[in-house]
Amino acid sequence: GYSSEEFIKNPELLNKLFHPDDTFKLKDHFMELKNPTGEIHEIEYKIITKSGDLKWISHICQPVYNSQGKYLGRRGSNRDITPQKAADEKILKFSRIVENSPAAIILTNKEGIIEYANKHFKNQFKFKNENEFIGKTPKILQSGNTSKEYYENIWNNLNSGKAWNGIIQNKDKEGGLLWLNVSITPITDSEKNIISYAAIYNDITEQLNLLEELKKYKHQLEEMVAKRTKELEKSRETFSALTENSKDVIIRFNRQGKYVYINKAVEQYMNKNVSEIIGKTFYEVGFPLQITELFEKSLNTIFQTKMNCRIEFQLPNGFWFDSLLSPEFDSDGNVTTIISSSRDITEFKKLQLNLQKALDNEKEVNELKDRFISMVSHEFRTPLSSILSSADILEMGGDKLNADRKKTHFIRIKNNIENLTKILDEVVVINKSDLGKFTTSKQNINLETFCSDIFDEFCELYPSIKAEIKFDLNEVHFNLDSAVLRKILSNLLSNAFKYNKTGGSVVFKTEYKDGKIIFEIRDTGMGIPSEEQTNVFEPFFRSSSVQNIKGTGLGLNIVKKLIDQLKG
Repeated sequence: GYSSEEFIKNPELLNKLFHPDDTFKLKDHFMELKNPTGEIHEIEYKIITKSGDLKWISHICQPVYNSQGKYLGRRGSNRDITPQKAADEKILKFSRIVENSPAAIILTNKEGIIEYANKHFKNQFKFKNENEFIGKTPKILQSGNTSKEYYENIWNNLNSGKAWNGIIQNKDKEGGLLWLNVSITPITDSEKNIISYAAIYNDITEQLNLLEELKKYKHQLEEMVAKRTKELEKSRETFSALTENSKDVIIRFNRQGKYVYINKAVEQYMNKNVSEIIGKTFYEVGFPLQITELFEKSLNTIFQTKMNCRIEFQLPNGFWFDSLLSPEFDSDGNVTTIISSSRDITEFKKLQLNLQKALDNEKEVNELKDRFISMVSHEFRTPLSSILSSADILEMGGDKLNADRKKTHFIRIKNNIENLTKILDEVVVINKSDLGKFTTSKQNINLETFCSDIFDEFCELYPSIKAEIKFDLNEVHFNLDSAVLRKILSNLLSNAFKYNKTGGSVVFKTEYKDGKIIFEIRDTGMGIPSEEQTNVFEPFFRSSSVQNIKGTGLGLNIVKKLIDQLKG
């Protein structure tokens, strides 16, 4: 984009053209040129034009000598190869697409010898290395189940310069049969002479097997429908006798979609008798729009295709039906009416739903089991290690240990055993509740004394917490299950104290109001993020804000189950 005068006026302009990525490469090139040799140097580099465009340049530099062979200097020529580079990039992208294609792709020469195959071809036909197919023809894939004439037709088509597409059964290296949708395209030169072939193999074995199964199923259904239709056509008298005694709802529709016959079985499912339905359409009977459109679409399809149709639907009152609709023909083969036989499958649907719920429950139980095992292995490891450590010290130390050290280790063992016992008690409570074996035993207790005793235990364990207990009771004696209430209050107070901040406070209030005992615990703890609060009663759930504090994640779950048992 620059003129020759601009280069002459500004000697540094040439260096400014070079792309920054190629600066060092060009400096090395120019350093080599300072040493006069007979070699021809060639280099490719990028420049930025006056308009800011990026271009690729091919530079060839060769030595120049006079008639006496004296070295005079070098002569350089530059050629714009930007289009060639763009073409190379397209070829590279195309190569990557072919290599990573989910279809098997090969390229052969004009004699049909394989020169290239992508990795999916190798995997699809179970070859271990390229030597097993490169240099060979696709005949190595033939299953022997395709006629010679079929292949001749393919080659006649390709030799005429036309692409071919069809289905072929081939085999892999291990002898497994594959059904393939194959596309073969001849590749020609500028004079339209065939120079090679490209073939694409798409495995459709699974689709064809499924189609075959569907055909068999369709055939079975058609046989059933044909047999049923034949029986119904024997006589109207026989038809009436069969339908009126059938528990299935039998309906006959005319071309206008009106009921021309319906048996009495319909009356147990709809709040209408037969006389209120005969001669009307779905709209006129008052079916929901969704059911009406489903039946009308099915009827129109049968009148057009003369084929059977099967549908499922649910009435607003909850009944589920499986309906088989079959065409009835006149002597000319025209569809005149359609018979619908609808069977009540409500119980089957309920069973299906219950089965799904059972599967979901089993999955949930398995997940809880895994979480329980993980929790037990984690929570038991530390106290058991501590017990073992203290036991080893007591065993090895013997009389060498003084009374205070022995007492310290005995207390550690005792505390850890109490901790393990507490975890097991929590699991037992959950198990009893889930199995429906939970029982209550009420007795008359002094509620103020009961609550104060529990509260004082935690105050002694956490002396740095500012604790306050309040009562607003008209009376102090109540008929309650003290064991269950102790578990509930202990879990809640434990959370309030254990997860509190240093120097924080806990306020425990008990009041009797409107015939109910209300326990209220307020603390200055770290709290639970709002997005996690819906999970607080889930077993093994622990808030992200307390992960560094030991706990099983069962406390609030137990509280919820116990309160539910007490109908609180």
